[in-house]
Amino acid sequence: MKLYAPTDEAVSIGLTSGHMLVIERAGTEVPPIFRREAISRGCLTSPDEVVDLEQEPEFDRKKVIADAIRLMLDGDNEGDFKNDGTPNLIALQKRVGFQVQREEADAIFKEVSEEGAGA
Repeated sequence: MKLYAPTDEAVSIGLTSGHMLVIERAGTEVPPIFRREAISRGCLTSPDEVVDLEQEPEFDRKKVIADAIRLMLDGDNEGDFKNDGTPNLIALQKRVGFQVQREEADAIFKEVSEEGAGA
């Protein structure tokens, strides 16, 4: 599948597996492992696609991570959390499909935990 960068600036994608890809405005053939991340970053399926930034919902990274953490909390997968109770980054990254830093995961986990305690 060929995808196109949404602006004149190329989109660089690095996966947790170590694979890297740069998607150009002119179009780049994108292997399946990169498609989810490329589309989440706004890459287009056609060079003629018009994106109205006013109406197009933005990718809400924090919401995606928070939703994944909620699913992990509701699930019963033994490897979803470390011994200290914080999310396992590998499990979290597999759920969201992109890299998440420890600090970011911990901050969002704290917010999700607090909203659950307040309910």
